[in-house]
Amino acid sequence: MAPGRPTGNKFHRQCPAHQDAAPSLSVAAGDGGQVLLHCHAGCTLDEILRALHIADRHLFTPSPLTPADHVAILGLALEFPTLRHADHGRGHGRKPLVAVHNYGDFQLLRYRHPSTGAKDLSWERRDAHGVWIPGLGGTSLAELPLYQERQVRMAVAAGEVVIVVESESSVDALTHAGAYATTWAGGASTPQLHRLVEVLADSSVLVVPDRDPAGLRCGEQVADALRASGAQVGVLLPDEEGDDARDLLNRHGLTVFTRFAHSTQGPCKDPSALAS
Repeated sequence: MAPGRPTGNKFHRQCPAHQDAAPSLSVAAGDGGQVLLHCHAGCTLDEILRALHIADRHLFTPSPLTPADHVAILGLALEFPTLRHADHGRGHGRKPLVAVHNYGDFQLLRYRHPSTGAKDLSWERRDAHGVWIPGLGGTSLAELPLYQERQVRMAVAAGEVVIVVESESSVDALTHAGAYATTWAGGASTPQLHRLVEVLADSSVLVVPDRDPAGLRCGEQVADALRASGAQVGVLLPDEEGDDARDLLNRHGLTVFTRFAHSTQGPCKDPSALAS
């Protein structure tokens, strides 16, 4: 199995029961020390255990073998090939899972058809036993934390600038580049102003809206609410119509964000000038 990436107290790995283009198997430790497995593409526990050549008792009793020993003895594959056709996966409506976005005890699953590019989203929640189950369970989007809220609270406490954007994919790109960034559940039509104010009041914030009518209206709402809360707020617009924060990052790098965040406060309609 390919190396996993930690998310809270769990890892996401490639599922051994199907050809997995994105890590769709959640692996976590339960309250009693047991191993919790859940494939977001739909594989059953029995299918996963058969692919690993282990029994369900191994989820409760540690094996005397190390994972490396187990792989070597049974000749298991360390990695799975790249998914080439939608039919190879067991994704959401034949759309393979491409990203998992963590909102604490909730997570947003993002699917994309490899040929048409059609997107689909679904939510999951963690139950009392730590198992991920479908749906929000009656929780509204307004009740969810900000995306990556724990890291954002740490940034605020350390006096770092937090970049507020419209999508989880832009947050992920900025975080990978070394910045602190966040967004909210719901998109431009429903900015969670109460949560943004609760977490970011009196902090330093750079708002980067999507450059389209809905995004600009949303960015103005967010900036006004944060300024009213005592935050020092700058607004940085992407270069071209339809661009978002990730496009701006790809075009100019992180420097355009950091230079603007630490210089003037206010709108900037020509970020390329700051990148020079």
